[in-house]
Amino acid sequence: MFFDDDRQRGGDQPWYDEALVCANGHTINDAVKLRPIHNKKFCTACGAAAIAKCTGCGAAIRGDYHVSGVIAGSSFQVPAYCHECGAAYPWTEARLRAASELIELSEADAGEQKALKEALPALAGDTPQAKVAATRMRRFLTGAGKQVGDTMKQLLVDVVAESVKKILFP
Repeated sequence: MFFDDDRQRGGDQPWYDEALVCANGHTINDAVKLRPIHNKKFCTACGAAAIAKCTGCGAAIRGDYHVSGVIAGSSFQVPAYCHECGAAYPWTEARLRAASELIELSEADAGEQKALKEALPALAGDTPQAKVAATRMRRFLTGAGKQVGDTMKQLLVDVVAESVKKILFP
């Protein structure tokens, strides 16, 4: 079965739909063009405004990946960074800001707090520095207590790279 949009895109060429994600990172619609009936201006989970484009460069947020004529379940995951310019999406920035505030509430000394807050942005990428940052954060979480550890996990689990999750949350 082919959709009209498939023919307009050149037949069998795979394509990315566009996504609507709220400012807090909840998926509103992962197939804006294919299923416009699900488009909303605001999130029903938190009330935040829907975002369809990168606030840095204006590129559409990539949604479902379609192979023409194939109907499959969604494999969409809310991205942390724009595929076009590399800027952090608002939900990534908000989670990193909240994690920074949580570090400030901890009993860690000022030097450790500063080092941890500086390491936060590295956790979201799959880089050698991310592994160092993850090790630093893991040491912190081990001594931070259950409440801080659980809250930090909730904040970071959707932002950090897969390789970092293995270090932080074994």
